[in-house]
Amino acid sequence: MNVEAREFPHVRSIPGGTAMRSTLGLSWPLLLGIAALLLQVFASWGLRDPDPYWQIVMGECMLDHHQIPTWDLFSYTMPGAPATTQEWGAEIIIAAAYRVAGWSALVLLASALFAMTLSYVARFLLRRLEPLHAVTLTCLTGAMMFPLSMARPHAMVWPLVALWVATLVEAAEERRSPPWWLVAVMCLWANLHGSFMLGLALIFPFALESIMAARRASRRSGLSARASPSIPAASRSSRPPAWAI
Repeated sequence: MNVEAREFPHVRSIPGGTAMRSTLGLSWPLLLGIAALLLQVFASWGLRDPDPYWQIVMGECMLDHHQIPTWDLFSYTMPGAPATTQEWGAEIIIAAAYRVAGWSALVLLASALFAMTLSYVARFLLRRLEPLHAVTLTCLTGAMMFPLSMARPHAMVWPLVALWVATLVEAAEERRSPPWWLVAVMCLWANLHGSFMLGLALIFPFALESIMAARRASRRSGLSARASPSIPAASRSSRPPAWAI
């Protein structure tokens, strides 16, 4: 029996034929994001790594001198040796947050990045899966991310990774080109963490899948075009002869 969603005010229809239950105006992505934020804040997991010391020092150096260093400033054995500061964007963000509110700001920053990423993942999955399956997969994603959720450059790009992959998937599903604003996302990603190479590598399988899908569609359209003229002829040949009386 087909029951329309409008008969139940607490059920909201979403694209793809699934429904997402809302309680007191709160959605699953929001609830999961709040839970992830509180988990990180109370656990203070974002500081369980010594790398933020280096990120803070490098970021403060760039903020003070308004320059991205191209040489090693703090090496004891090779002072002044050429060096590439690839994660300069993330280091400036970490240093600026530390200047504003100290270590508490870094905990809040890591927690916010973790929560934003999980909220977006939940939103993406709820459009395609049943709520129980989407929430379960989001929780599993959070369980894998949590040990690495720290105030470090790799966590800065988590929301960008989710946005990049989800946008490519949506473009492939709708058989259209990705939007041009993804170029800005990639530029930001490249100046925050070296994992941007993974994002560039993902372009090729999606492009290959689109090419293969287009070829299959053209092949099917060609077969249907060749078969359509033969249908009337076949129907005429199968007609019984008309007997004159």
